[in-house]
Amino acid sequence: MESVIVLNKNFQYWTEIGVDKFLRLWQNNKIEILVEREDREIHGVSISIKMPAVVRLLAFTGYKIKSDIVTYAKHKVYERDGDICQFWHTDSDNKPFQYRCKNDERTVDHVLPLCMGGKTTFENCVTACRVCNVEIKRGRTPEQAGMKLIKKPKIPVGQKKGDMVVVRFSFNPNQISHKYYWEKFLNMA
Repeated sequence: MESVIVLNKNFQYWTEIGVDKFLRLWQNNKIEILVEREDREIHGVSISIKMPAVVRLLAFTGYKIKSDIVTYAKHKVYERDGDICQFWHTDSDNKPFQYRCKNDERTVDHVLPLCMGGKTTFENCVTACRVCNVEIKRGRTPEQAGMKLIKKPKIPVGQKKGDMVVVRFSFNPNQISHKYYWEKFLNMA
């Protein structure tokens, strides 16, 4: 499915939508087109327009948090831990350091494993690189595996009820709209 990047009224990344949703918003004059694709058009009975790559909402700037409760999600664990493996790594001189996981090697580790009665909660889950989680710890507690946590896991500090939410853009080189966003829109600034 082809996507269209949507910025909020303040030109901050908001989301991505499909062509059908774009057409509904465009027909109701709720968006403006910022960057068009040269290689694709949308044809209808009475219209023909270039396929948009980036659009901007004319009135919507964000949404507010409806609850103070932060619900568990894997991406929130990664965000809380800053994509850093929560087990100390050591260099060739046996000096401890913090290891930042790449997207393809990060996992969520249960400090008290599920097989020992651990739960999938913020207080029991940490970001761990695949080596620490799968090859070294393997269903044991950190103490049993001879590993040391950098810090005790806790519920992340979330937004409070009524706060505005900020959404971050995550570049995907396989999305055509992302290529247009970076190459054309960001170069206009």
